[in-house]
Amino acid sequence: MIKNRKVLFLFILSLLLIGLIFFVGQKIIKDNDINKEIINLLRENNFEEAINLINNNISFKEDFSFLPIIGQGIELRRSLKRIDNNLKEINSGFLLASMFQQDKDSLSCLQDINKDLDYLNRYNIDYIKNQKHYLENWLLFFGDDEPKNYLVLFQETTIPRSTGGFIGAYAILSFDEGKIEFSGNNIFALEEIFLEKIIPPGPLQFISDKWFFHDSNWFFDYPSSGQKILNFYSNTGNKPLLDGVIVVNSSVLNNLLEVIGPIRVNNYDPIIDQSNFSSFFKSQIQETARSAPMREQPEFFSVFFQALQTELRKASPQVFSQIPDVLTNGFTKKEIQLYVINDKLEYFFDSLNWTGRIEESKNDYLGVIFNLFNQDFSEDIRSKTIELKTEFVSNGRIINTLIVDVPSHYSINRTQETYLKIYLPKGIIIEKAENGYLKNNKDISSYYKKLGYKKDNDLSLIEKGKIENDSLGIEIYDEGGKTVVGTWVKLSIKPFKLVYRLPFDWTDFSSWEIKVQKQSGQDVKFSYQFITSDNVKIIPSLFPFNELIPLESDMVLNFKREY
Repeated sequence: MIKNRKVLFLFILSLLLIGLIFFVGQKIIKDNDINKEIINLLRENNFEEAINLINNNISFKEDFSFLPIIGQGIELRRSLKRIDNNLKEINSGFLLASMFQQDKDSLSCLQDINKDLDYLNRYNIDYIKNQKHYLENWLLFFGDDEPKNYLVLFQETTIPRSTGGFIGAYAILSFDEGKIEFSGNNIFALEEIFLEKIIPPGPLQFISDKWFFHDSNWFFDYPSSGQKILNFYSNTGNKPLLDGVIVVNSSVLNNLLEVIGPIRVNNYDPIIDQSNFSSFFKSQIQETARSAPMREQPEFFSVFFQALQTELRKASPQVFSQIPDVLTNGFTKKEIQLYVINDKLEYFFDSLNWTGRIEESKNDYLGVIFNLFNQDFSEDIRSKTIELKTEFVSNGRIINTLIVDVPSHYSINRTQETYLKIYLPKGIIIEKAENGYLKNNKDISSYYKKLGYKKDNDLSLIEKGKIENDSLGIEIYDEGGKTVVGTWVKLSIKPFKLVYRLPFDWTDFSSWEIKVQKQSGQDVKFSYQFITSDNVKIIPSLFPFNELIPLESDMVLNFKREY
């Protein structure tokens, strides 16, 4: 009897064990299928769907995690959930809030994500590798390994210059393990300690007796201007040593004030907010440009930056959650441009199109740069139009006709002079130019020699190859890997017209690409006309040919031949 009970007990136990094994096996199979689906979603760069899948499926309890096949799946889900929670915290503004409040563990959420990405790297998923690369660069930029210091220059775009506008103020932005500190002043505070006597670029010689710091953003290629700015800064003897330079248009500060709210600046009335910041910024540039004894009040920018930092120290995470959108929009519209010394970081930001670099194009290229050089800091608020026509002619040549103009209702500014720098594919051949002119600065050049001013090496290289064509009213030189046409114009009187031949023909034409890079901060509308020969047809495109459209960011146009 006892023996029979033992047999029955073992039989029942066997059935239970078999059932448990079957249950666990089914659960393992289901979990493995879910894990495979999660990994596939990550391979497709679909992080959100992977998180939704995790949330909608109950996993094994951690009691089973000692089984390798189960524990690995649990850790996969745990890692992704932690990443998701940290991302929500970042998007809610807590990361920026802790950085401005100088918390000891400001970067902890980024560091935690980095650890989880380290674990997920075992799955050899490109999406994970890309996110890790992205995160490591931001940790480097935020001073996770060592303190980083960046020079931030604020540009007034109503005074057009190559990188966007006249440099009116500066700040030193520092990161130490994520903790943020910044302070600044008007740009003339740097001018006073920048004692180098350097011969300025030719067009600047009509308003400047030397190359000043506020004119250091001469090159349209922002990395070139960034390097020049850093070189100028090193000659001021100021500390700290810099890791990069960022130019920011005043409109970005204006947009930030919309998010942050009004700033009360000691001894100043009224309160600075979005409605009055632009006019106040301009007036302060004009005020601080005067010699020190003539200034009516203390340096505004110094106390403004102090007040701004104080306001940010006490801002809520909700406020900080809106700031990344303002900055991202600024980078997209080229209102912010960034150059860093670290090659890895520069390559990273270049991949995001944030560096303002002059880019290569498969076929054609255009960049039209407006410069206003007046000693009285007058403004150019005119909108401009750029019209380009590309024509394939019968002998295989490609002829471009460029017209730069302003609308007729700006005739009130008929005497306003603009210096144009037009960037074109290297090797173009000029056929015609109308309504531009050159200025004679040979007497000025001899003045610099007598006073022992230094020549700038980069400008000297450009000057060596410069060709002046007085009959066409243009000068031609190489800069930034492009052929540049420079000329003075009065666009409110007559548009500038340039006809030139591209340095290749269309005989093997199968597709056409043109890249148009915008000048930061300028209100420009662009139109393009593409005329092929009778035996060449283009696949229909949605692009509105021969129609003026806002040039809000760099533009790449591609057209394919129809066979």
